Amino acid sequence: MKLAVADEVLADIDAASRWYDDKQPGLGTDFIAAVDAAFVTILERPEAWAADPCYAPKVVRRYVMHRFPFVIFYRVGERTLEIAGLAHTSRRPGAWQR
Repeated sequence: MKLAVADEVLADIDAASRWYDDKQPGLGTDFIAAVDAAFVTILERPEAWAADPCYAPKVVRRYVMHRFPFVIFYRVGERTLEIAGLAHTSRRPGAWQR
């Protein structure tokens, strides 16, 4: 299965990484490594996480990261797993869609 990451998600990852590095040098690198590991985990078992009912009838699943307070929103296609959003857990629901 091919991984597709939306440009907005890449921008959010970069912004969060820079924010973490400003707080503690090297923490941004740890954040990127955690995101990469989450992507691998999702690719290995894309159906393992529940669909978020807030986005019905679309099937948008969410993966909650462990070390960092972020949720990864994704859709599973036939050949592609699309990373559609990344949101800090203190944001309003749906803020990642903008």
